[in-house]
Amino acid sequence: MIWSSAFAMWGLQLGNNHLLLLACLLLGAVVASLPLSILNLAGLRVRRRSPGPVFAGAPFLIGLEIENGSRFLPASLFTIESRLSPPRGRTRIVSCMVDRVDAGSGRKVTQRGLVRRRGEARLQDMELRSSFPLGLFRVRRLIPDQEVVLVYPRVVPLPVPEPPRLLRRRLEAAIPAPRPLGGEELHGLREFRPGDNPKWIHWRSSARVDGRLLLRELEDPSSRRIRVALLTGRDTCDSLACFEKAVQLAASLLCRLSGRDLVVELELRGEASLVVALGAGSETLEVALKKLALVEPGEARTRSFEEDSRRVPTLVVDPRLMRGKKLQDVRLHWR
Repeated sequence: MIWSSAFAMWGLQLGNNHLLLLACLLLGAVVASLPLSILNLAGLRVRRRSPGPVFAGAPFLIGLEIENGSRFLPASLFTIESRLSPPRGRTRIVSCMVDRVDAGSGRKVTQRGLVRRRGEARLQDMELRSSFPLGLFRVRRLIPDQEVVLVYPRVVPLPVPEPPRLLRRRLEAAIPAPRPLGGEELHGLREFRPGDNPKWIHWRSSARVDGRLLLRELEDPSSRRIRVALLTGRDTCDSLACFEKAVQLAASLLCRLSGRDLVVELELRGEASLVVALGAGSETLEVALKKLALVEPGEARTRSFEEDSRRVPTLVVDPRLMRGKKLQDVRLHWR
């Protein structure tokens, strides 16, 4: 701009017309646009924060932390782009525009992403773009930052049948008296019956009742266990679309049941079975959702659960039942 103004003043002194002045000013703006665009991105540093839980079909936010390391020049009107590669899909570009970051300061912005299929998605390198101030030149700057994002299956609200509160009758029918020692919890008192273990008599309460002995009734902690079993065998997964519906149904059931005072298990039942999650709370739910995000039809698993787990009430999700139905129309029963 300084040189163009000097040429313009020199042209006026030589008696040239005002068109020369205008041409010199425009030429100066064109020449100055490129270095200004480069300086607009020179001091920027961008860090990407990992997104929270990502579910298929639900929008999620990608956090970006921007710092302007320049001491004097602010950064204005630039765009941050990230390439998102979903599993088994086309790469998409997520972007956001930042209006201004002052010199020596920072700012936090977010990008909005969406993945429609479960599995491993990849966030590739970020790219800064700027055409400030005149839009005559477009400057790009690449920031290496790659990350793998695990996309959980789609979760939909479903009516879940009420799980049985206790399995005492089933356990008493399968386990002979006396009850096993260790790991039991006091549930209540009942009258002593022949065959019960006398060591469980509650003498203090029995003394208050004439002619009867009261027994401490113990509850096996396994009676609060429930299970969601997904069939993954090749004979049940003839259709990939039906299998994906079954995975979504299993994930939805786990999310609905995990908030209750129960121990929730997930079983992948293929050529052999494996209980991949055992526990209660959000940590167990996250482990189970990770397994469902990566499960494939026809996988062979190794049997590694106790024999008494067969008495746990189970909701069996069969991909063959998904053919031609919506998830809300599938009716499951405890087994």
